[in-house]
Amino acid sequence: AFLNLHRLGPELNQPIEAFRLSQLLSMGAVVVSQVASADDLAEYNGMLLVERNIDAPRWSPHIERLLFSNESKASAELAKWQEAAYRKFRARFMPPDILHRASVWSLA
Repeated sequence: AFLNLHRLGPELNQPIEAFRLSQLLSMGAVVVSQVASADDLAEYNGMLLVERNIDAPRWSPHIERLLFSNESKASAELAKWQEAAYRKFRARFMPPDILHRASVWSLA
């Protein structure tokens, strides 16, 4: 899993690091993010594991179970979540379309 941390605070006003996240999410990586702006979190809904207490000694039980449990059920749940997040990213952002619109990728 990768962490998305902000260098500046407060977190609620910080944008998502879209350029960095797009690289990770396009490869199907699991990303745990601290809270960011509401608009950005809505944009990436279901693609990130959002930890509201990322600097606390313990994270939310759900995220801790997904990432740190040795239970096969938790591993299967994480794999299912990861695949769904990857599909949501691909459907939402269609990376090849973005590159074509930006005129940085051509098939010719």
